[in-house]
Amino acid sequence: MEGKDITVIGMIGEYAEKYKEVFEAMDVVEHTSEIQKPYKLASREFKKENTVIKVSKNIEIGSKRIHVMAGPCAIESEDLMIHTAEAVKNAGATIIRGGAFKPRSSPYAFQGLGEKGLIKVY
Repeated sequence: MEGKDITVIGMIGEYAEKYKEVFEAMDVVEHTSEIQKPYKLASREFKKENTVIKVSKNIEIGSKRIHVMAGPCAIESEDLMIHTAEAVKNAGATIIRGGAFKPRSSPYAFQGLGEKGLIKVY
């Protein structure tokens, strides 16, 4: 991860222990440290900057603005999804969600609309 002031190389698993001495021997390496916290790659020790995901022109997740996402677990019809999107928007949410595919353990349970459930965003 290339940061403003430093570059961090994150290694987990068997390779971290195997190559630790190799990195420590390099002149350009200031120090090495072991990260013992869970979710190592998502930790502030690995990356200090916020991760910002651009969802659309006006919506970035991870920036200063808080977004609310709402919608059905599965899309059942285009009309119902449009009605839900209007209700979600009127309630103040900024992101609509809905699953086109719904994994089930029973092949007889509702599976979602599949590709037909992927509606065009205008």
